[in-house]
Amino acid sequence: MKRQLDPLGANWSFFDAWRHAPPGLPVGRMIDRELTQGELGCFSSHYVAWQWFVEQSEADQLVILEDDTVLDPDFFLAIDEWTHALEQVDMVRLYGQKFRRWSRLRRIRNKRLVRYFEAPTGTQAYILTRRGAMRLLRSIKRIERPIDDELNRFWAHGVLPMALFPYPVIECCGPSSATMGDRRRGQMTPGVALQYHAHRLAEDLRRLACNIRLAVTQHRLSD
Repeated sequence: MKRQLDPLGANWSFFDAWRHAPPGLPVGRMIDRELTQGELGCFSSHYVAWQWFVEQSEADQLVILEDDTVLDPDFFLAIDEWTHALEQVDMVRLYGQKFRRWSRLRRIRNKRLVRYFEAPTGTQAYILTRRGAMRLLRSIKRIERPIDDELNRFWAHGVLPMALFPYPVIECCGPSSATMGDRRRGQMTPGVALQYHAHRLAEDLRRLACNIRLAVTQHRLSD
């Protein structure tokens, strides 16, 4: 990362990763297995970075890059222009792990600003505004799922899944430390299984309702 960023003249620094939950943020479970140690550390690292941004930084936007990424140097040489163009968008992903259906909002230079109907997963690279960070922090009361899944819940925290496409960042090949640990699904009792599947259904319905509201709003604006 240092070899990539130093030649660009960017104002950047390393942020030390966390291995345990931040003070005052309990750990629960809303998936069909326990979080791995890597997933807990990844969630905590992003959460504490948002806290630092809101409480200690004077910047209006923060670019977060995980250390297993390859950057498009031309994009990051012009990062000030990009952040200025995106200053009204709470969060813009610069990479996503999955292909999702999207709605194209507008063209910015040689890229499209898109909104996904289902978030593309991944925390490798994104631009976050102060307002977006505050919304995320307010919505999270417990660590109950991987950070990717938490960010995907735009209907809960109000930070819409926006992205620049084509992505200016790619992920390096190789294993991720976030997935290290036991990811085997344990045996669930019938009651726990019913609660889990009911929660999944409720989440899907909330996502659908949010997408319908956004589609109606976008249609009215285009009219």
